[in-house]
Amino acid sequence: MTPVLISDCVTAVTATNDAIVYAAKDTKVGVAFASFFFCDAISLRSHPVSESHFLQTKFGSLGGSIAAFMGEGLTCQAAPLPDGGCAVLDTNSVLHLFRPDAVHAAAFPLEYQNAPAFDIAVDGTSLWYSVPAKNALVQFSLATREVLLRVGSRDVFPRPLGLSRLPGTLLAACADGEAKQLSLTNYEMTQSVFCMERLEKYFAVLHQSFALVGDRLYALIQ
Repeated sequence: MTPVLISDCVTAVTATNDAIVYAAKDTKVGVAFASFFFCDAISLRSHPVSESHFLQTKFGSLGGSIAAFMGEGLTCQAAPLPDGGCAVLDTNSVLHLFRPDAVHAAAFPLEYQNAPAFDIAVDGTSLWYSVPAKNALVQFSLATREVLLRVGSRDVFPRPLGLSRLPGTLLAACADGEAKQLSLTNYEMTQSVFCMERLEKYFAVLHQSFALVGDRLYALIQ
């Protein structure tokens, strides 16, 4: 696959069924601020969108309220829940759970063997999270708040970072630069799908793949 630059100075990315929505840092008169964009997965054209659009895509319909509670909506990781609520992982690896009405329901450290979580993804009633220090992907029950499964090793998932979902599949960007697929049916790594230094997150949208590499967002052309 050939990387084609979509944007640099990217501070946050989230995906929909047919597009990538992202925030990019801009600087005018010495003051840094974020602008927000929608990138169509077919045309690969980016269009400006409002901050509200970005927050609703990332957190759900009441994204503005969740971002206000968190103090910001860029650096935290978010995974909307099937019931309309949202799970949010802050930069201190504390998991926040929000109800569908955006009321803050719970907060607790998310870790595995005393190592902090880095990113999250939802699979039904469970939550997957990456733990770079343990070379692990961990499945966690939101109902019982217990670890259900741990997958990985230094050879299989070396320091996994960003996570994203496809039906039946978890995509993990690892510190060795590879994006790897974990089957959520038999919990085996199916294949490595992409490799690039400084890879932080990998998305598959429709028939198009995207990669966040450092602060640059790329479309990956076959």
